[in-house]
Amino acid sequence: MRNIFVLVLLSILFFACTDHRTPLEKSDFQKLTSYQDMMNYIKELSDDSDLMGLDTLTLSNKGRVIPFIKVSTSGFGKDSNKIKVMIFAQQHGNEQSGKEALINIVKRIYESKLTYVLGKIDLLLIPQMNPDGSELDERRNGNDADLNRDHLLLSQPETIALHQLFKKYQPQVTLDIHEYRPFSKSWEAFGFQKNWDEQFGTLTNINVDDEILNFQKQKFIPYIQNFLEERDFTFNEYVVGGPPNLERMRYSTIDINDGRQSFGILNSMSFILEGLNGRTSVDNIERRTEGQIRAVLGFLEFVYNNKNEIRDVIRKSREDALNLSKVAVRLEHIKGDEQKFLTLLNLKTDTDTTLLIENFHSKVISNLDVDKPKGYLIPKKIEKLKTWLDNHGISYEDNHFFYQADQYTIENYVESIDEELENQYPQVSSKRININPNDFYFVPTNQLHTNMLVIALEPQSQIGLIQYDLFKEKLVEDKKYTILRIE
Repeated sequence: MRNIFVLVLLSILFFACTDHRTPLEKSDFQKLTSYQDMMNYIKELSDDSDLMGLDTLTLSNKGRVIPFIKVSTSGFGKDSNKIKVMIFAQQHGNEQSGKEALINIVKRIYESKLTYVLGKIDLLLIPQMNPDGSELDERRNGNDADLNRDHLLLSQPETIALHQLFKKYQPQVTLDIHEYRPFSKSWEAFGFQKNWDEQFGTLTNINVDDEILNFQKQKFIPYIQNFLEERDFTFNEYVVGGPPNLERMRYSTIDINDGRQSFGILNSMSFILEGLNGRTSVDNIERRTEGQIRAVLGFLEFVYNNKNEIRDVIRKSREDALNLSKVAVRLEHIKGDEQKFLTLLNLKTDTDTTLLIENFHSKVISNLDVDKPKGYLIPKKIEKLKTWLDNHGISYEDNHFFYQADQYTIENYVESIDEELENQYPQVSSKRININPNDFYFVPTNQLHTNMLVIALEPQSQIGLIQYDLFKEKLVEDKKYTILRIE
C-alpha cells in the first residue's frame, strides 16, 4: 500500500515539475514562437494526450507541413450529440497573437482545463494557416497571395485544404482569428484611434439565414462583450472604414471570399475575431495573446452553453436554404436605423472618447436578386472550373440527359461602383438553346453550397467568378456566357 502511495505521489510531482509552458511563455514573451518550435510543442503534447490527435492539413507553398488537431473526449465526430467547432488562426503571417493563443489553448487542453467544454464540443484547431508568411513576419503566403481573399477562388493549397477539411466534417461553428492595425495616417490626422483589445465580427451577407444572423447579433455579441469586459479586456463589434464622419464605416464585407463569410454562406455560424495588433509583431505580445486566449475561451463557453440551440438553428438553416427561390447577387451597405456610437482613443488627451458615427452603414440590401435554377451546366473544356468544383467539394454529375439549357448573352457592360469598389455590371438577355450533354457537367443547386453556387456562377454577380481575372476570359465567348442554367 505504501509503495502505491509513493508511486502516485511521484507521478503527481513529476507532472507538476514538467514544464508545459508554451514557447512564448518560456521566452518570457520576448520572442515569437517559430514554426519549428510550434511543431515540436504541439506534437509533444498531442502525442501524450488521449484528447488530441495531430494530423497534416496540407503543405504550404514553401513545403512546410500545416498541422491541424482533432480534439475530442469520445473520438472526433463519433458522438452525434456533440457540436463540431473549427478554429483557425494566422492566415496573415504578420498577425501573430492568434497562433500564440491557439498554442496556449492546446496547452490548456493537455492540462485538462477544457475537458468540461469538450463534453459537448468536438474541436478542430489549426493554429497556423500561413507558416511561410509567419516565418518572414509578412501578411501574404509563400506565393504572395492574401489567403483571406482566396476562399472563393481556392487557388492556394492552404485555403483548398481548409475547405476540404470543412466539407469532410461540416462543423456547425467556425472562428477565424486575426489582428487589426489601428495605426494609419488618416486616423492620426483625425485625432482618434481604434483601441479595443478584441473585436468579434458576425456574418453580413444577407443570403445567410436570418436565424443565424439574429442569433449572432442578439445572443453572442452581448455575451462575449460581457465575458471580456468582466476580465478587463475592451470589446467592440468588428467595424471597418473611417475615420468617422469623413469616410463611411460598416460591419465589414458582403463578399464571400474570406474565412468567415465563405463558411457562413454555407449556413454555418461563422465569426471573425480581430485582436489589437502592435506596432511591431512582438510589441505588447503578452497582453495581445492573453486577450485572444480569453476571447477564444469565451467563444467556446458560449457554444457550450448554447449547443442545442446552435445545432438546431444550423440544421434548419441548411435545410431551408435548399428551398430558397431567389439569391441576392448584388448587395450594398446603406445607412440603416441603427445609431452607432464608438469609444475611441483620443490621441491628444490619451483618454477614451465616445463619438456618434453619422455615416455608419449598418444595413445590407439587395440591388439584384436572381432566381435559383435547378442547376448549372459547366463546360468540360474549362478545366479550371472543374478544379474549382473539386477544391470546394461541390457535387456534380458527369452523365446527365439535359439536351436544352438557358444561356445568357452579355449585351453590354455598365461600369458600376458597388461597396465603394469599381465593378463590372453585365446587362444580359437569356435564350434556351440545344446542347450536347456530353460537353457539360451538371451541378445541382440542391446541396450544401446551394446559395454560394448562385453567387459564384451568375454573370451579374458583383462577387462572382466573373469578377476575377482567373476566370473572366474563360466565362465569356463572343458575348455568350459559357455556364448554362437548368431551370
